[in-house]
Amino acid sequence: MLIKNKWVPSYILVVVLFLLINCNKNSNVCAECEGDAERFVQQKLPTKLSNVQLAELDIPEGTEATYHNPNEVFFSLPDGYYVVTKNDEDYALSSGEMRYQCTCTGSGCNVVLFPGGDSQPDQIGCSACTSACTGKWIEPEKNKADSSIKEYIGIINMNLDISIIETSNKPISCGAKYNADWLFSIQDLKMKMNEFLAKNELEIWDGVSADYVSLPIQAFGKTIVLRFNNNNSDALKNAYSELSTLPTCNCDSGNEGCEYQAITHKPCAICPPITIGHQCNSGVCTSCSMIVPE
Repeated sequence: MLIKNKWVPSYILVVVLFLLINCNKNSNVCAECEGDAERFVQQKLPTKLSNVQLAELDIPEGTEATYHNPNEVFFSLPDGYYVVTKNDEDYALSSGEMRYQCTCTGSGCNVVLFPGGDSQPDQIGCSACTSACTGKWIEPEKNKADSSIKEYIGIINMNLDISIIETSNKPISCGAKYNADWLFSIQDLKMKMNEFLAKNELEIWDGVSADYVSLPIQAFGKTIVLRFNNNNSDALKNAYSELSTLPTCNCDSGNEGCEYQAITHKPCAICPPITIGHQCNSGVCTSCSMIVPE
């Protein structure tokens, strides 16, 4: 009996040590060790996403979500979609891959899906944790060497290119949730913008001429209003004279947001920035629209 009593605690100790080592080895899945596996499966992101928001960004329809572990997910955007990133004041265009992670000092904190309800989009976020839980974008593996990427600004659809919006004092959808300062900062997009201007015989307002007009533009899924020198080109037939009335931004559904913001541009390296247009930043607003005055 003496030998048996000594052996039993030793066996239990081995089992406990095995479980602890296994959880430590796989610390990212330790929520399953806590018996939370069933709840995680119920809230798990689908393989392909639809009508979903994450950190105030609209995730494109058909984006693929792949779990690296329960608290880290890779997002692969559909063909033609790219990520606009920002480092201090510099913008850049990155491949259509994103990576999101939930972390906490306790257990839990997995990347999960919260139903939107009332026709609102579903929200990707972090599950409960035994302490403070934080969700953040992190570098995709292939971009880890590029420490310049600091912040995800938005997602653009390069399939949509740039076009003129035919409108007359009616609400127009503001589309993607980011500002448009990047349009003249990222070389690939600047080149496409110059092609658009040349094709339509348009000249961005120089900041000096008193004779300028404004025109609604769709740029890679973002609605903006740009000021142009009035050269009587055919493209300006739907333009409006901007005296004292600015476009208005309205949050049609969802939380507060959809705020007006000016678009600024530096005509040259040593020139001061000038306001060349207008945009609506959706923020947490689900459906944001701009009303352009006649």
